[in-house]
Amino acid sequence: MCNLFAHAESFNKTQPRTCRQRNIVLMLQIHIIANQTGENSEAFKDNMNTNKLVALLHQALQKGFEQPDIPELARGTYYERWVAWHVKTDSDLESAFINYFSSTPEFEIFDEKLINLGGGAIRVSYSTLIGWLLLRASEIGPEKTVEHLQKYLSLDHTPATQILAIRGVMPKEKIALSNHIYLVPFKDLPSSFGKLAVDLLRGLPPGRLTPRDTSPHAALIRRVKLSPKFVEPGAHLSPMDSHKLQQVCDLLTLIGRCSPVSAGQWHNFDDWVPLQGMVDVGCSGSNIYDILHFDAYEFSDGEVSDFRKLYRKFTTLKPSVSDLLRIPLQRLNQARRRSNLVDKAIDLSIAFESLLLSSKVDTELSFTFRLRGAWLLAEESEQRSDILEILKKFYKLRSRAVHSGKLSDTINVKDKRLSPGQFLKKVDELCAKAIKSIICEGDFPNWENLVLGLP
Repeated sequence: MCNLFAHAESFNKTQPRTCRQRNIVLMLQIHIIANQTGENSEAFKDNMNTNKLVALLHQALQKGFEQPDIPELARGTYYERWVAWHVKTDSDLESAFINYFSSTPEFEIFDEKLINLGGGAIRVSYSTLIGWLLLRASEIGPEKTVEHLQKYLSLDHTPATQILAIRGVMPKEKIALSNHIYLVPFKDLPSSFGKLAVDLLRGLPPGRLTPRDTSPHAALIRRVKLSPKFVEPGAHLSPMDSHKLQQVCDLLTLIGRCSPVSAGQWHNFDDWVPLQGMVDVGCSGSNIYDILHFDAYEFSDGEVSDFRKLYRKFTTLKPSVSDLLRIPLQRLNQARRRSNLVDKAIDLSIAFESLLLSSKVDTELSFTFRLRGAWLLAEESEQRSDILEILKKFYKLRSRAVHSGKLSDTINVKDKRLSPGQFLKKVDELCAKAIKSIICEGDFPNWENLVLGLP
């Protein structure tokens, strides 16, 4: 190529200027063609293979293919879409497709391998791929279908959305909780087997159905890359980590009096991904919660803004700190779902004690409990005195609940007579405030320095 350019340059010097310009363009064209026939010869080969697959799809569409009968009960549901994928074409054409796949190494991943669903895996075959290609080509055309297939084969992962359905929260629209995590109305999720399964079970494990509606009202979602895309049958495949979404679900407890719980988790492949709608059926059920609730909290704009700031702080915590906050958050959440006030008091005591007594305590527990709480939650002496009194009476209430299964009829707070429900609501607010304080400070305080007023 260098010799070609040298010879052309020598020839150019003897030509008029306009001829020389045309020659330069010609040399560039020759250079491009030479590169394509050399370095990019494999690309040409792939295009030839692509053209063959496109031609097969056109031929199949012209001949037509057999679609299964849709059961009446399935019409109008996502199951109708899933049944529609199971199409059949002419046996000779099917053999032509399989021969094409067998002779092209890139398609080996579809030959009796297990496709990663995020929460499990399912076996796929060339027949599965043929079904997707035929129906997808009938919808968007062979060329676009093969383009999507090529795009997928070029990736080392499957693009998907991780979804955690939750009860107890009711957003009016999609809310960005962080740069990567969104809270969306459950009804706005795209149709999928996961959504259908959770909706049919109303967010409950099998055998726990109730006459009341416990369907999820919301879902937390985030974009993920499922890798590896495929594994050999019998190979170990770790499920996609859902810890991040579950953490956010727990942390939503700190918005108002929210008490969200998970109702099921699954992954949706992107719409264009091959086999989407045919195999992405992996769905794990919810944790088995012994305490059900039926209320859904609606956030205000201000609460959402405050939560974003809180979550940013939470993501910077050391694992040792965030791990210690798990029990307080979950017990505060469970206390809110309790209708029995004795059980509510016990759950709140576990939440508060795991916060204030997490480190080694050498002195009397009740005194340490209220002293730490007062210094953590207030800066002025008068406020500390008020909180000290509330926590003192709460510790006594908690002890009575544990040992006798009963609560006092009324609790006096600053010359006001409160019912147990009213009093526990105050304790709930203080517990949530304490958790927020630790998150915002980035760590649990040095309790000794705190109660001595040292920095």
